[in-house]
Order: sequence, then structure tokens, then C-alpha cells
Amino acid sequence: MSDINDPKNQAKINHFILEHAPLINLHIKQLKAAGKIPAHIEDDDLHFHGVHGLMDALHKYDPERGVKFSTYAGQRIKGKMLDHAAEQDVVPKHIRQQAKKFKASASNDLKDK
Repeated sequence: MSDINDPKNQAKINHFILEHAPLINLHIKQLKAAGKIPAHIEDDDLHFHGVHGLMDALHKYDPERGVKFSTYAGQRIKGKMLDHAAEQDVVPKHIRQQAKKFKASASNDLKDK
């Protein structure tokens, strides 16, 4: 959005944010349903980071790229939420990946028997 820091545009910016805020709750539900967010992370924390993603999208969006703002913003929102979830995770990512491979391998072994 051009001239985002121009005080004359503040009302327009506020309206734009309120218009796209439902994307935040949508992505919280989708990420939780997909099991990509641990249960111990509060929705309020995710919402906070989702707002940061929306603001980031507002600052960095380039309509010349031919992507709808809602699509771009959704990626920024999800990214901020997933980054937060990763920061809160006490188990390193590589351990989770190994556990996932082990679980899949064990499941396949059981199917073969």
C-alpha cells in the first residue's frame, strides 16, 4: 500500500486492517486443524502474531506482482504464527522430523505383517 506512513492514510489503513482481520482467525483454525500448531499455544498469542503478519503484509504488498492481497496476507499471517509456534517448541525440529520418520516406518512395518 503506497504511502502507508502518511497520516492522511491512517483511516484507510485502519479500515483495510479491519476488513482483512478475519483472515487471522481463519488461519488459526486451519493451522490447528492441520496439527501444525501445538495445543499449548494460546489462540490469543497466535492472534497477536497474526496481526503482526497482517501489518507486515500491508507494508510489503506489491500489487504489481498480480497476487491478491488476501492471498499474500494469508501467507504472511501463517508464517508469523508458524514462526511463533517453532520458537515455543521445546523439541528441536530435527528430532521431530526423525520421530515422524520413525513413526511412519513403524506404521509401514505393522501393515506388512
